[in-house]
Amino acid sequence: MTAIQQQFFPPIIGIEGLSTLINKTPSTILADRCRAPHRVPPACTPTGSKQPLWVLEDVIAWLRSYREQQATPPAPSAPPPTPRRRGRPTKREQIERAAILAAGEGA
Repeated sequence: MTAIQQQFFPPIIGIEGLSTLINKTPSTILADRCRAPHRVPPACTPTGSKQPLWVLEDVIAWLRSYREQQATPPAPSAPPPTPRRRGRPTKREQIERAAILAAGEGA
């Protein structure tokens, strides 16, 4: 490529280059263009060409649109309540619950 071409035209990649960038096989990329176009970046198919071409800037923008957001650490808070056990409460738990209810009614 000459200096003029590099200055005015964005880099173009073929199916092999795209395959390397998005880590998919060329056959998967071609199949996804028909069955699930959202899985591959938009392509250009010039007149008279049998193979699609991709503008590198478009591919990078497409990849950036799928970037995962950085997880922010949760604010420190009270520990979560312990979940209730399955099954019938133990005799001790029943007595403690009855004592709490009786204390609440007597107040």
